[in-house]
Amino acid sequence: MNNQFIIDEIQRRAKISDYLADRNISPARNNSDKLVYLCPLPGHANDKAPSFCIYDKGDHEDFWCFGCKRGGGLIQFISEYEGISYKDAISKLSDGLNIDLSDIMDRVIEEV
Repeated sequence: MNNQFIIDEIQRRAKISDYLADRNISPARNNSDKLVYLCPLPGHANDKAPSFCIYDKGDHEDFWCFGCKRGGGLIQFISEYEGISYKDAISKLSDGLNIDLSDIMDRVIEEV
């Protein structure tokens, strides 16, 4: 199975902004193309001016922090926020989203 397909499926089903909302972290601003937050990432607790942005890419969200210069997608965010490996973040998100790998495989075959 294509690992990129699994990653894309996870990012399609979950959002960084929802993850933050579940932890009562709200955006400081909602611009037309992005949500702007005080940076929630470890090691950037001194963020006094909102520098963490979430960009809606249509089928997924990406983030970039102008203060700590970190960015990526949902899996990278979870990995950095929770201090776990990228692989563990994929596993956690797959379990939490009840992603049935056989269902994904059926769709991969249909698309080929």
